[in-house]
Amino acid sequence: MRESFTRTGGMSPRCEGRATVSHIDLRQLFDDSKSLADGAITISGDKVDRWWTVGIFLGSGLLDPNKPIREYTKTERHDFRYREPTKVKGGNLTYEGLVPKIQKSFLSKDREAMQPHIRAFVDRAVTFATCPECGGTRRSEAARSSRIGKVNIADACAMQITDLADWVRGIDSPSVAPLTASLQRTLDSFVEIGLGYLSMDRPSGTLSGGEARRVKMIRHLGSALTDVTYVFDEPTAGSPAARYPTDERPPAPAPASGQG
Repeated sequence: MRESFTRTGGMSPRCEGRATVSHIDLRQLFDDSKSLADGAITISGDKVDRWWTVGIFLGSGLLDPNKPIREYTKTERHDFRYREPTKVKGGNLTYEGLVPKIQKSFLSKDREAMQPHIRAFVDRAVTFATCPECGGTRRSEAARSSRIGKVNIADACAMQITDLADWVRGIDSPSVAPLTASLQRTLDSFVEIGLGYLSMDRPSGTLSGGEARRVKMIRHLGSALTDVTYVFDEPTAGSPAARYPTDERPPAPAPASGQG
């Protein structure tokens, strides 16, 4: 007998570890007075529109391309909006309903990482709210119920890294000493590289370019590499007033003297 297992870790099943849940306004996705062939799908972006309407919906054979959306049967409405991935056309094409396709293609990404026209569509069509099950912590009830003293994993991740490093230093159980020692080195590296003010639950999409580069350096700082020098060069763009404090600006060049 074959057994299968699903490992979800400690993430909240409601929000799938995203901390927020979303509501999609279907009116922003399609015009139900039109058929697929007439351009019923109104999502912005020519490539997206062409792929979904021509490559997927029109080519699936599941829906009448010339029937207005509002005239669909109950089954057709479900297939159009919510059908899970299904092989069609002899297995050469995977059909997926409009809503799950949007959730996987757009809503699985950080908003700041989206292309401008996709971000504008998401802002118009999607409403986000804090996950009611995890309270925005991203963790399941089982994960949040496990504590060291009075601190659970969500509490620890919300700490500033400098405070988290001090808290980990106070865990003196011999049974977890190798784990806490490794964690301590990583946290200390964050502090040494100037990122001690961050917290572990900070979304990666909200990091500045310099912060993101330094976070990537942490794994190198803890490696066995030797005789390696890292140079951080983060020039500030802008006017001279932005690049220099008032009392450190270079003197203005002397005006050129003309020839008589």
